[in-house]
Amino acid sequence: MNFKIFIILVLLGLQSTIKAQSYIDVKKSVVMKSLEYRAKQKAYPVEITSTDSTISLQVDGSQTEKFDLVLFFNAKGFCIREERQYYCEDCFTKAYRAVYMDEFFKWDRRGTNSYASSASLKLFLFAPSTTAYKYVVSKSGEDFTGRELAIQK
Repeated sequence: MNFKIFIILVLLGLQSTIKAQSYIDVKKSVVMKSLEYRAKQKAYPVEITSTDSTISLQVDGSQTEKFDLVLFFNAKGFCIREERQYYCEDCFTKAYRAVYMDEFFKWDRRGTNSYASSASLKLFLFAPSTTAYKYVVSKSGEDFTGRELAIQK
């Protein structure tokens, strides 16, 4: 019974689409169930695909704003990176500002469009200059691609 209550609380906590850490440190199976449930609740097309190390969600832009979410998982099955792609400047700006203005994370600016959270959370937030309307949240030391993140103080 307590496990069911825990799962319900986790799923309720995952409701926000603009919160920085909505899936970081969550098991892949829990994320997948949450995304599938949320996709069924929407009145517009949502496509979810999965590999061993990723889950991708694409929201069709025909009835709402187009949006892509790619989640990366470590070998233990926990989410370590979120990439959110928007297709309109206002949508991106609203979501990105909501994340970096959130006082919970205590973001410390490290460069142009790059931030590090408080030491206890160990998160990085950055908007790659190579891709418009995209931002990434990654766990410290877990950025396995290493391509965009060059945080120096």
